[in-house]
Amino acid sequence: MSKRSLEKLCIWQGKAAILPGIGIFYGKSGDNCEHKHWAHQLSIGLKGEIEVARGASLITDTALFIPADSPHRLSPGKILSLYLDPNTVIAKTLAETIDINSGIVTVPIELTRLVHRCFTGELSLEAGVLLFQQMLGTPESSGQNERLAIVMEKLQNILTLGTDVDRLELAKLTNLSPSRFSHWFKEETGMPLRRYRKWLHLMRSISVALKGESLSAAAHDAQFADQAHFTRTFKEAFGVTPSLALSALRMMK
Repeated sequence: MSKRSLEKLCIWQGKAAILPGIGIFYGKSGDNCEHKHWAHQLSIGLKGEIEVARGASLITDTALFIPADSPHRLSPGKILSLYLDPNTVIAKTLAETIDINSGIVTVPIELTRLVHRCFTGELSLEAGVLLFQQMLGTPESSGQNERLAIVMEKLQNILTLGTDVDRLELAKLTNLSPSRFSHWFKEETGMPLRRYRKWLHLMRSISVALKGESLSAAAHDAQFADQAHFTRTFKEAFGVTPSLALSALRMMK
């Protein structure tokens, strides 16, 4: 597809990175329909204000925080977006500054400036994350209970290594029965294990695609049934197909 054709489609263009617990997008957001995902989203306009629609409501500001599982649609524009797993230290630290229970809210100006300092300079996105954590003053431990920390570390293998883990193995790590483990995990995280694992598989597939692999290879690596399954899951989470969202990101690396 030619560059002119891509521009007419209003696709996503820019750069992106996936690290354990955090995703970053920097560039021009494109078309998308209403969607929701298992991550807090912090978005900052790089050329003025950004617009986020939730149902019939339109929220406009220079920086907005969208809590996990909040249906929304982002208007196309130049933005910087951070996607934060709610269980990470950095997300828990931000929750002390932002009222995540109030829906989509404006980001405090001090935090907006801090994000700009970390991600709009010459640093790579990965280096920006490390600087952001340092400047936030995030503690080495999030205060998570020990059992949950062990489970989360095991689950992160889906993202970092591409290896999966089943409920039985996770239950054994916590000395709980499989059924009790499922209830415990939802109580601790607010999300059923199945949905959380689905999110991690999606992040794994995006990470693989950003390295230049085909969408089919990315879907296979992240253990989706097929590319169609991957496409449906991606669109549910981001409101756009992976072919439109990821092709330009790879092209502009």
